[in-house]
Amino acid sequence: MSLQEHYSRSQAMLWASETSKAGIEDEVRRLHEAHHAAQEALNSELRDARQVQQATQSALENETGRLQETEKELKTAMAAARKVGDMLSSLVHAEELNEDIGDTFRNYLDIAEIVIDNEFKRRRIRTWRDSSRKEAERAWPRPQIHSATL
Repeated sequence: MSLQEHYSRSQAMLWASETSKAGIEDEVRRLHEAHHAAQEALNSELRDARQVQQATQSALENETGRLQETEKELKTAMAAARKVGDMLSSLVHAEELNEDIGDTFRNYLDIAEIVIDNEFKRRRIRTWRDSSRKEAERAWPRPQIHSATL
């Protein structure tokens, strides 16, 4: 091979090498720009995801607070309902006691009427022995006791 051919061939290889180098540099530049754009998109997505996560966390904390308040209100309402139930139970018990007291009072009235009637009869008999029947009725008239007047 002649020097001229060798030179031409070297020039061609140099040109191909420079062209290839330029192509490689262009490809590296293009890949670098694509990487930079992808990095920017990823950073933007990451910022958006952080904002969504913070908003979600804030909403969750707010909802948790509302649920805790609702739980407190429910506990208060349940305690009040228990107190009302206890009061109603006490009222029913008091009504039963009131009925028992009324029954006992009526029994005492019946007993008092019997005792008074027996006392009346005893006194009348004693008086009758001492005097005539008309005098006994005049001296000891039969008392009238009604439970409504007591």
